[in-house]
Amino acid sequence: MGLAADWEADVLIRNRGRAKETLTCWPSQTLTGLASMKSCAMNARVLEWTATWWVSYCDKPCAIPIDMLRAEAQQ
Repeated sequence: MGLAADWEADVLIRNRGRAKETLTCWPSQTLTGLASMKSCAMNARVLEWTATWWVSYCDKPCAIPIDMLRAEAQQ
């Protein structure tokens, strides 16, 4: 199962995505895209699934190539 399928299988992520047309939430419009503990807490389920998926590809700390995430998100 891929990341997109994992996100879709999670009821909370699926419902948020359908209601808000986005998988992530931010503390405010001006803080969109800025990493913070608050934004991590607001997106914990998405981050947990993403981290679980990523460690199947890479067993050392490194950034996920954005093209891989985009491909998963478009499935």
